[in-house]
Amino acid sequence: MASLPREAIVAFVNRSALFGGLAAEEHTLLADHCELKTFAPAQTILQQGQSYNTLMVLFDGHAEVIIDGGASGKPFVLANLEPGAQVGEKGFMDLGPAAASVVAQDSVTTLCLSRQAAQKCGLYQAIIESIAGIQADRLQQANAKQINAMQAIIDRQAEQNAFGRFYIATIMLFAVSSFVPDYANESPSFQLFIRWVFLILILLPALYAVSQQKAPVSVFGITTAGWKRALMESLLVALAILPLMVLFKIMGAPADQPLITWATIANYSGAQLALYIITYVPHSAIQEFIARGVGQGSLQRFMADAHFLKPIVLAGLLFAILHLHLSVGAAALTFGISLLFGYLYYRHKSLVGVTVLHILLGLSATALGLI
Repeated sequence: MASLPREAIVAFVNRSALFGGLAAEEHTLLADHCELKTFAPAQTILQQGQSYNTLMVLFDGHAEVIIDGGASGKPFVLANLEPGAQVGEKGFMDLGPAAASVVAQDSVTTLCLSRQAAQKCGLYQAIIESIAGIQADRLQQANAKQINAMQAIIDRQAEQNAFGRFYIATIMLFAVSSFVPDYANESPSFQLFIRWVFLILILLPALYAVSQQKAPVSVFGITTAGWKRALMESLLVALAILPLMVLFKIMGAPADQPLITWATIANYSGAQLALYIITYVPHSAIQEFIARGVGQGSLQRFMADAHFLKPIVLAGLLFAILHLHLSVGAAALTFGISLLFGYLYYRHKSLVGVTVLHILLGLSATALGLI
């Protein structure tokens, strides 16, 4: 048994939520009928399955509520208790043996009140009513947590359904587009128009998926947080890749062919070429928003336990399919580049760097006649 000044015990009783409904003189009376008991670290305060008739309130120290693991043999920590928490209510109210064990985490002192002592001082019924009120509050809080958890599951399912519809709509669009005749020989105006039509058709389900996920736009990479670092890394990557692209062009092209050809859009006029370059900026930004922000970002959220490369690969496949209208080779090259883009986006969670890199590499590859 521990020994503390009576004034300290009375002060603790005054502060206790369990005894808050008692009058001041009853606090003093209660303190006279309580005992202090100390427990060493790792010592059992209550043993699951044993019967008790004493209510204990933690005066100081911390304890764990532990449930027997049953067939698994592994105990489960149900709760962590701090000073002011009470244990032993079930035995105090003569409702059977302890439903869980309570073990001291450090040196613990408890204020103990037996059922007989509470009855002797005439406070047993008032304390039971206080316990019932606290239990009701706990139950209400537990119910609120359960409802919130269930709502979170419902919201997450709605997000997954919306994201699934986005992917289904995208795949269906690609399936339809595979039957569209090659428009490489069509007029530049028609080419620009059809590229934007396909992009907008994919953007619409992507925006729908975003609206259903109930998340801030920063989750989808629309943020300025860390943009300087993301931009700097992307520029360094561009400086490393551009010489390789130039070398690839020199080694693969005829000796008399100029370095800059714009081969795939050679029939564009000066004004059309300027329009292509100008519109390539928002076109690239939207592509990155769809592939990285919505595609990869959503996959990373829904595949939180998966290896970080899986969402990157899946989003890269989507991004590559966006370029099938150019050629299979262009789609394959895009997939490889997308893995790099995906990793950069994974690092920074910002569309700034990958969008700038997309613009630089895309325009450079087009100017060199590679795509």
